[in-house]
Amino acid sequence: MLQAIILMEVERGCLDRVAQALLAIAGVREVYSTAGSYDMVVLLRVESPDRLNEVVNAEMARVPHIVRTHTLTAFRCYDRGDLDRMFSVGLDP
Repeated sequence: MLQAIILMEVERGCLDRVAQALLAIAGVREVYSTAGSYDMVVLLRVESPDRLNEVVNAEMARVPHIVRTHTLTAFRCYDRGDLDRMFSVGLDP
């Protein structure tokens, strides 16, 4: 499985429409509206680099009102359990 985080700038007043259109795309797991340099963060999980290319460069490209994207490919997911294990190395329970 390949995971990606996509940061998006969206036209003003179009967040809900864009979010709903993105959620209709296979592989899009979650969409967050955000404050800051980007308006939206999209979490994507697909089976291959080819599918990632198809989603980002074809399917998302057809969604109106997206101004700009920045795609980050994730190598590894760290969760709270991983962090707890890392910081407890060498400590006796």
